[in-house]
Amino acid sequence: MNLDSINTVADLVAKNEELTPLQQALKALTEVDYEDTRLVTLWLISNMLDFHKERAAASMSPDVDANPLSWAHDAGKLEVILETLKGIE
Repeated sequence: MNLDSINTVADLVAKNEELTPLQQALKALTEVDYEDTRLVTLWLISNMLDFHKERAAASMSPDVDANPLSWAHDAGKLEVILETLKGIE
């Protein structure tokens, strides 16, 4: 918490009531409908898939102590999940 902007007790109370970006997102998600939830889920899985693909590629470097096959294997699972979810209406 940045205390530089706190000058009064009311400022401190207001600062303590601020939501983190994750808390804001979760609060917003409680107000969306099925289709919005589906789109968010597809977006999240797609991001996870991209991350795993990037890690698999980066793990091919001799400087990285990771197993590219593990990352690629999990990327394959995420791709199956993503394609399955795309088929659900």
